[in-house]
Order: sequence, then C-alpha cells, then structure tokens
Amino acid sequence: MSAQLSICIPTRNRAALLRNCLSHLKGFRKLALEVIVFDNASDDDVRAVVREFQQGAFARFVYHRHAENIGPTRNMDAALRLATAPYAWILSDDDIAYEEALLFMVGCLDSSVSVVAVCGGYDSGDRMNVGFDNFKVPELVAVIEKGDIEKLAANVLLTDGHPVMRREIFQRHCRMEERSFGLFPLYGRLLRYGDLIYVNAPVMGHLRNPDSLTTKLTEPGFIDYVNADIELTMASAEREIPLAVLEGAKNSVQGTLYLHAARMARIQADALLMRHFLLRAKAVHKVDEASLMHWEAAFLIDATTQRMAQLLRDVGAKRVFVEDHPVLEKIATQLALMLPELDFQTRLPDKRAAGDPHDVKIFWSAGEAGERPAGDAGPAFSFMEIVDGCRVTQLPIAIDIGTDGGCAVRYRPGVGAPPAETPRLFQILMEDYGVA
Repeated sequence: MSAQLSICIPTRNRAALLRNCLSHLKGFRKLALEVIVFDNASDDDVRAVVREFQQGAFARFVYHRHAENIGPTRNMDAALRLATAPYAWILSDDDIAYEEALLFMVGCLDSSVSVVAVCGGYDSGDRMNVGFDNFKVPELVAVIEKGDIEKLAANVLLTDGHPVMRREIFQRHCRMEERSFGLFPLYGRLLRYGDLIYVNAPVMGHLRNPDSLTTKLTEPGFIDYVNADIELTMASAEREIPLAVLEGAKNSVQGTLYLHAARMARIQADALLMRHFLLRAKAVHKVDEASLMHWEAAFLIDATTQRMAQLLRDVGAKRVFVEDHPVLEKIATQLALMLPELDFQTRLPDKRAAGDPHDVKIFWSAGEAGERPAGDAGPAFSFMEIVDGCRVTQLPIAIDIGTDGGCAVRYRPGVGAPPAETPRLFQILMEDYGVA
C-alpha cells in the first residue's frame, strides 16, 4: 500500500518518548503512513528503538542519523526532503498524533487543489496516551487565502504547530529557516502557493516535559528567534508589508509569550524573572494594572529578597549587619536560609569602627543608608530602595508584618487593595501549571 502521508519525526536523545510516539502511529488503521525518523546525533538508545519498527509497522519507514547535531530546523528540513507521500507533516517525538484529525486534514487537501496546508491546535498533558484520539470535527474552519500575509500576521498564534502540507510544494519552494524556529516563515512561504486552513480543534496531544521547547521561554535567545520568525515572514512576502502590521504581529506574539514566560518563571520559583516578563508584557499592553497589583501583593517580597541575596553574592559579602526593624528581621531570617555561608548580625556595627569592604549593612530607609560613617568601606543598602527597584506598578504601598506573621504588601489609603475578583491573567499565573 502506498503511503498517503509522510510523518517526519525529528529526535535527539529521547528514545523512550520516540518509542511511545511510534507505538501510537503503529496503531493507525485508516491512514497509510510513511514514517521518517531523523536522529540528530543521539547517544542514547534511539537506534535500538528504531529497529523495533523497521519491519512491517508502516507502509514505508526511513531512519537517518546525523554524525553531529545540526540543529533542530536543519534536521526538520532534511527529514522533509526525504518524504515521498503526497502530504508531509512534522511530528515531535513527544507528541501523540490523532488519526481522525489527520484524516480530516488530508481530506481538506484532497477536496481542494487551492489548499496547500492545513494546521490545528493541540492538547497538552502529563502523559503520552498511546492509542488515544481526542479529535472532534469542528463546525467551522478558518481560511487564510493565498498571499494574505497581513491576515496571517493578525492570526499568527493560529500557526503554533506544524501544518500538514503538500509535499511537492514544500520540497520545491520552501525551507525551514535557520536561526529562527522556522515555523512562521514556513506558513508565509506556503501562502505564496495557495490557501491555508486552520482547524479549530486539537490534532495531537503534547507531553509536557522538561525538554519541551517552552521550557526555553525564559532564555534570552527565545524571543530573538520569535522576532526572527516574524521578520523573515514579512521580508519574504511578495509585496511590502506595512511596518504597523509587523509591529502589531510582534506585539501580539511577544505579549502572549511574555505571560507564558512569567508562568515558567513561577514554576522555577524565580520572582525576579517573573517581574522581568510581566514588565515586558506591560510595555506591549498585554497585562492590566489589576493583575500587576495582584502580583505585587503576592510576590514583591519574594522578588525583593531574591534581589538582596543576588546583591550580597555579587559584592562578595561575608558579614551582613541588619538594622533593628520587624520587617528586616523576617527578611534577614530568609536571607540566612538562602545564604548559609554568610554571617548575619541583627544590629548595626559601631559607627566609630573601621569598616571592612566585605561587611554589608542593610537599612530600612534611604535616609539611614545615606549616613555612611567616615572610613566605612563596605556597601550599604536600603531595603525600601530595593523594594522600589523590584516593583511593577507606581502605586503607593506600605510593607509591614501581616496576620500570618510574614511580611505583607499593603496599598495605602486611597489606592485600595487588589480587586476581589482575580483577573484571568493572575489565575493562570498562580495555577499549578505544568511545563507545556
């Protein structure tokens, strides 16, 4: 039986995930598959897993191993070059394809020669459910017509997954761009040759795991690659795209990514990183003041404490003298747990004593911190100034000891507390969110 669809699976050092992915595909009964596994120089048991499926499991099976890691986009591009079925699709080794969804997508391509690619959404969970198919035929599908890059830009988040595409169109006219994630430019290129259909339903199940792409959300290069995707797409359009369209697409995508990155930072218990991405979301109008108030009430003390610990490490502190203040006493206790190698003392040294460069003083207010004795060589920090540097709103606040005995952030009279109804953003940020 000739294959109807080529499924190209890039993999690297994830033999167990690959086995589940292939086991699930082996169970397909309605769709004849060509399966192409491209191994990006794995040094685990990938080859042993491949041997389990090389005989009779699929209409055609191809395995190739690179001698060295050539990067994810080149690996995907190379796999697609070996496809021979009428349609081709990239499937990650940590995903479970839904056969009914693929049949529907192939049907869309079969029924109209003007359609060059079909894409859809995905489920995200904590297990790879071999044999599971969650596809439900949608009542409507969205169509982006040939050449309509502006509509693609306005709906860029629809293309958060690889398309089932006409194999010949890809091999003759497309490529997976390096130094980007490659996906959005691929859609832009495909639109030169026909229409794109978006199926508003999950077409596969994704396993949340520590090696997922979104675990890299907080890394410096992630946003640069996203920007590269958008810019490469616009640059390859057949006509000049207005700058406002480019900026609108960037803001839309970046704002959403910033919120997801803030969630990832929460998983990593990094309040400073959460602040970083919330401020960037604020800059592109993706987060409201009510949500930011909630964040300050919940995480400002954590962010301040992490910032103080960072400063103490960076200046090479050995002894830390903390002013006698109820809030600072709590902060000092937390810092001592975070930095057990330091000597914390809950009283300031005699101003007449000569200071050591590695002695650090922490005062409550900026006024006290400015009173540096003559000959005092060690750094001095104001707690409230550090608080101010960690904030995400400009609203006046007070910090004191809360009813639970810990430090609490309160908004001063006339400002009010964060709204009783928690904004959806904050609900998402606070929920137990697995790595997607």
